[in-house]
Amino acid sequence: MPRKILITIILALPATALAQTGAEIIDRMVEAEAANIAGVNSLYIRTRTLGHIIPEYYERDGDYLRPIPMAEILERQQPNDMAAATPEDLERAAMELRMQSGAADAAFRDEIAKSGVAGNMGGLVSVAQNPEKPWLTTSPGGMMNLYATMLEGGAASKRQSAREEAAFQGEMAANSEMIDRLKSEMRLIGRHKMDGVDVIEIGADGLNVVQESPDGDFRMEQVRILVDAERYLTVQFKITGTLTQGKESRPMTIERIDSRFLPAEDCPNFYKPVRSVMRMGGALTPEQQAQLAEAQAQLADLDRQLASMPPAQQEMVKNMMGPQLAMIENMAQGGGVEIVSDIVELRCNQPPPTAEEIAGSIY
Repeated sequence: MPRKILITIILALPATALAQTGAEIIDRMVEAEAANIAGVNSLYIRTRTLGHIIPEYYERDGDYLRPIPMAEILERQQPNDMAAATPEDLERAAMELRMQSGAADAAFRDEIAKSGVAGNMGGLVSVAQNPEKPWLTTSPGGMMNLYATMLEGGAASKRQSAREEAAFQGEMAANSEMIDRLKSEMRLIGRHKMDGVDVIEIGADGLNVVQESPDGDFRMEQVRILVDAERYLTVQFKITGTLTQGKESRPMTIERIDSRFLPAEDCPNFYKPVRSVMRMGGALTPEQQAQLAEAQAQLADLDRQLASMPPAQQEMVKNMMGPQLAMIENMAQGGGVEIVSDIVELRCNQPPPTAEEIAGSIY
């Protein structure tokens, strides 16, 4: 066959026909994800999970979208001296306030006594009168201690944000390393339909990739990934392995299914799954399984209570607790943990949520 005709035929082939190895498909997936977020500088998502609305906000950080804590967004919108202070600055200020609070209370009581107010009025202004509700105090020392507590909370929040940032960077590095390790093991399994979508399946067996965490060590042994053959976005993955906690080990599976990929209104080239289903099997310890058996008995009692309620009240309880109860029931029947998340709002390249929008969500 003439070389020119052969080149023409190759160029006319669909991209999937050229990506014959698992490693090549992994490369295409990485490229597709980068192209998917190429025009995205910020992203605000509100997701309904287990009956709650959870807000998430992301901003571009180099090649990635970095999650921004809601507390940081609120701090940006209501700037004050605490915004520029370090955790150490806040803790020093809190310590000084606490050190001076006793003297402030003593001076206040002296002034009350000098004023000639009868009785134990001086004792009534002490924060010790209501230690469980210090915000009700009228004592200067009590108010100084209350503000010191707020400063300490601000310091803890800043440290948490720093830990989350470090965790994000660590996760990005770990993901990159994991992709490189899996590429050499991945093989092309086949191509078929999933809910009417043309997908490519790749996978790897006989793995021995260990991920360590405070909750235990997970040894990844098998991976299956289904990829949208048109956009190369992941529609399903399943990981099988062994979880070791202390001296106990048990099989564990992690599976995620993404469906209904739709473009964002303000970023037509960015696609996000409207629904995601996460399933985990083998995640519960024997102690947790015993607690689950007790919860199942309590569910039976709740069903009887619901049956005696008026229909309107039954509907209200089901709307509030339905997803959580369904998850517990599924776990009790041996189905493992299943969490369904549905996107209810998606804003791309728009301003971050306001304080009112954040307050209207449970997170």
